[in-house]
Amino acid sequence: IVSTLEKVGVLDSFQISVVYENLYQLQISKTNFESAQELFEQSYYEDALFLYCSVSYADSNYSEALNKIDEIKEIITNETLSEVTDLENNNCFTDAMTLINNTIGLIGQNTELQSKYNQLSAKYLEYSIDEAENIFNNNKNYDGAISLITATIDILGEDPRLIAELEKY
Repeated sequence: IVSTLEKVGVLDSFQISVVYENLYQLQISKTNFESAQELFEQSYYEDALFLYCSVSYADSNYSEALNKIDEIKEIITNETLSEVTDLENNNCFTDAMTLINNTIGLIGQNTELQSKYNQLSAKYLEYSIDEAENIFNNNKNYDGAISLITATIDILGEDPRLIAELEKY
């Protein structure tokens, strides 16, 4: 079709190159959608998400790609929350918080993940204060208590309670 339009002079060479580029991009979009579908079926959600996000709005699969993006974001959120719960149960607060930040970086802002992050921050603060007190009370280990509080400040910032605890030791 494009060749015919060129021969009859309907399109100039620039317009033809734009048409070719658009067709090429649409072909890539369709290939990406098909690959995303395969990856999704194999539960490679992060890779599928990347490819679904590259589907062009001009692609007839665009609407389905948007639905799959939402579905994947929900799956990844649920998987993350499950992993975070396991980490939280083992008092691995910083690992859990890092996992949430990484997931938000992948899927974008998410109120459920942000809420869990805020809960973990508060729990980590309490845990660190209690642990610092235990370290100090059991061994009179000022350095250990100070080190734990300082590490918590590095992660959570200068919370007034942490500063008060640091000054206490």
